[in-house]
Amino acid sequence: MKINSFYILVLVLVVSLFFITKKLYNGSGKTWVGVAEAKDYTITSEKQATVKSIHVVQGQAISKGDTLIILFSNNLMQDMDKLTNRISVLQSERSEKQNLVNSEIELLKSNHSVDVVQLEKEISQAESELKLNKSIATDLKISPGQQISPLEEKVKALKSEIELRNQSLQIKIKDLQIKNTNNQTVLQNQVDLLKHEFSILQSEVKSLTKISQSDGVIEAIPVKQGEEVDAYTNLLSILPKSPTAAIGYLASEKEAPAIGTKVLLTGYDARWKSVEGKVIGYGAIASLPEILQKSTAVKAFGKEIFIEMPAANNFSTGEKLLIRL
Repeated sequence: MKINSFYILVLVLVVSLFFITKKLYNGSGKTWVGVAEAKDYTITSEKQATVKSIHVVQGQAISKGDTLIILFSNNLMQDMDKLTNRISVLQSERSEKQNLVNSEIELLKSNHSVDVVQLEKEISQAESELKLNKSIATDLKISPGQQISPLEEKVKALKSEIELRNQSLQIKIKDLQIKNTNNQTVLQNQVDLLKHEFSILQSEVKSLTKISQSDGVIEAIPVKQGEEVDAYTNLLSILPKSPTAAIGYLASEKEAPAIGTKVLLTGYDARWKSVEGKVIGYGAIASLPEILQKSTAVKAFGKEIFIEMPAANNFSTGEKLLIRL
């Protein structure tokens, strides 16, 4: 009787262990296991440059905003110097053309003023003669006729000429100003274009200083200080501080959740760790990682389910996870 009870107990334990194992390792359709993953990313050189200084070492923990490596590009600096000189030349040309137009306008005004002064003198002289003639006629009691005198005609003509000269001056000044405005606009557009190119080069110079965009650990630095590197050369690789994804392993006979499905990721051995993830893709039927394999000689397999994790999480890379729908 005792033997039968012992066998019954063993059978119950085996069945229970099988049930638990199937639930946790093969998944129930709503719960399965997985592993937290973190893919390293590389910092590259956008163009040919020289490694000026390296501010980190392999294995060093870094924070967002830390300076990692600084490059120097002699070609880039030469291009900036050329643009600076070209901008300076164009700005000088603008200033010279503006001064030239101003001088031409002043010369026109000066010549006009001399001519107008001469005409005004003639008007003044004619008006004086006209006044004198009227005074003599009054003294002699001569009645003035209805016809306009030659002197009055002369005064009228001289005043009309002054008005025409004023209009001509304004037309010439306006014509000079319009031409100057067009020239200034063309030159300013060239300056603006060069300044835009210069700002692009400034951005490229700024990008030569490589700054960490997130917390992590320096995984490798394949370059040395003083080394010449080509465009798109890998300068260093960084492993994120926290995992950025998870790979779940679902029993092949189970239906995979739809893309975009929200899942709850929990630490298998630390249930207090929890974060919401999102299914982003599927993989092949693959052998489970060693950490997920059961303590048997037979390897377990499952369908890979790729899950996106938020950057802010408490998990460690490679940590065993429990995934729930």
